[in-house]
Amino acid sequence: MIQAEHVTIDRGGRTICHDVDLTVGPGEVVGIVGPNGSGKTTFLLSLNRALAAAGGRVLIDGADIAGMTRRRIARQVAVVAQESETALPLSVRDSVALGRLASSSMLDYGDAGDTELVDAALTRVDLGGLADRLITRISGGERQRAMVARAIVQQATHLLLDEPTNHLDLHHQFSLLELVRELDCTTVIVLHDLNLAARFCDRVALLADGRVVAAGAPGEVLTPERIAPIYHLHVERIDHRGRPCLLFDPADTTTGTTDGRSADDTG
Repeated sequence: MIQAEHVTIDRGGRTICHDVDLTVGPGEVVGIVGPNGSGKTTFLLSLNRALAAAGGRVLIDGADIAGMTRRRIARQVAVVAQESETALPLSVRDSVALGRLASSSMLDYGDAGDTELVDAALTRVDLGGLADRLITRISGGERQRAMVARAIVQQATHLLLDEPTNHLDLHHQFSLLELVRELDCTTVIVLHDLNLAARFCDRVALLADGRVVAAGAPGEVLTPERIAPIYHLHVERIDHRGRPCLLFDPADTTTGTTDGRSADDTG
């Protein structure tokens, strides 16, 4: 379980997150959504103490992370950050294997058990054929999948993901998020795509200006009335197979209507 209680985060002399509360139950997948600058990534980074909170606290299975060592946090919490161009020039296999450092001693690191875990993780993210290629020589989407494989071999029970579907085509977006659900970790995931959040998350928290506007089941939170003023778009919703599907169109700020194009025209 992850519990964030009254978390406030300051950066650069200003408050980015204000008094944020969030509870994620065992095995639950909770999405953090909101426009750019709403504090999604900043809040996510506080959940494993990558960023220190100015106020409030974060508990992992009841233990305050402020009192945990970095190694203990890493044993319990795996992180898939946004894809970076500064990756070390390791092979894909070796980059994934770094996930074992959280739970292996230097003497045991890289033994037969680790190798088996790494090979299985590479297969799960469909990268087995690229295992010996330099990670700097594969696409951004492939690097994202490699970072998920690293999280798998870390064998943590809690998972934090920051926009993991960036650079992925539709097939791999769905495959990766289906895999995240299969891992049965307590998961917090930042997503820009509200429709992906509605499809794959048990609950979502909608952030705006560093505050939680609403939190709950996707069908309760992702309503046109809430989303339109935050994203400054005209929003229509269709419920399909019990899930909300959202259509967006630029709003005419003078009349409150759309500019006449269909939602399909917006891409």
